[in-house]
Amino acid sequence: MKNAKTLTDLVPIGYVVVNQVQGDLNKDNQDEFVLIIKGTDSHKIIHHEYRGELDRNRRGIIIANKKMNDTR
Repeated sequence: MKNAKTLTDLVPIGYVVVNQVQGDLNKDNQDEFVLIIKGTDSHKIIHHEYRGELDRNRRGIIIANKKMNDTR
């Protein structure tokens, strides 16, 4: 588990956020954040003879929640 001040702090170096959504995924009345990320290595974008340009960069999903401080 990683603590971050912003959602972009969770994105590894060399990756960008492609899409972002939020919603209550686990029914705890707090929104979770889902980030779809993709690598940005230009060497992994290749030209295929028949299919044209192919992006072979890795993709991933980051799911984050907002942790609330317990004030007991």
